[in-house]
Amino acid sequence: MHFLVIDDHPLIRRGVREILQEAYPGCTIRDEPSGEAGLAQINSGRWDLLILDLSLPRMGGLELLDRIRRAGTQLPVLILTMHSETQFGLHAVRAGARGYVMKDTANNELLHAVKRVIAGGRWVSESFAETLVARADRTDRDPSHQLLSPRELKVLVSIASGNCVTEIANQLHLSVKTISTYRARVLEKLQLQSNAELTRYCLDNQLLR
Repeated sequence: MHFLVIDDHPLIRRGVREILQEAYPGCTIRDEPSGEAGLAQINSGRWDLLILDLSLPRMGGLELLDRIRRAGTQLPVLILTMHSETQFGLHAVRAGARGYVMKDTANNELLHAVKRVIAGGRWVSESFAETLVARADRTDRDPSHQLLSPRELKVLVSIASGNCVTEIANQLHLSVKTISTYRARVLEKLQLQSNAELTRYCLDNQLLR
């Protein structure tokens, strides 16, 4: 088995590596601290599973998921994150993730999720599964941020976290004009008028840590 782990926390990468090595003796594991480095590995290697964090510097996990999907790469992806399913679970599933596991769950749940996804199945918690079923026929009532692209969502959360356009541009290595364009799109899609309203929206929808 060949595993790729993308997470910016060394302790998480080491812990996941130990779990996989114990369950799959002799497996190949590559871990990377960023979406950019992970994307290079995805493009250059053959992997059985990608275990991906959402909170990554610059290119976030959702944006990486979007790139994988657009490239047509048939790589099973399991999200391992500190964010609850109510925050980004639906967005991740729609972006192509086949599983969603919280970092504070027991190690055996992560292992069950890995085995399920490798076998071609999906893994989400029972409560999140019920949410997915309930929303299957009522997409018109999904939260408005589900309409955002991964990059737009990242800009939204960054603004709501108190970062100015210049700071976000530096973090994402983009121009101030580009970030301003993303901000304008977010305001339009969410039908809001100001950064204060964006912050309130994120708080109301539990998008902030």
